[in-house]
Amino acid sequence: MKFFLAFAIMAFIVCVLSANGGCGENEVFNECGSPCDKTCADPVPTCIEMCQARCECKPGFVIHPTTKKCVNLKNCPK
Repeated sequence: MKFFLAFAIMAFIVCVLSANGGCGENEVFNECGSPCDKTCADPVPTCIEMCQARCECKPGFVIHPTTKKCVNLKNCPK
């Protein structure tokens, strides 16, 4: 019985994580994302056209230079 309960809890956690592809806050999973990251310094990077399944920042968000997390472009350092 304990094994079943532990299995059910693990399955629930996996389902929750996979719903967003295991991505972090302000990120979305994209089956055909760009291999180049949008950053505070370069919010519209020039990049090769190539599909890469990966997590990327939501629209309007970029990677912060210090935290390496997706932040609203308005919250980038000046």
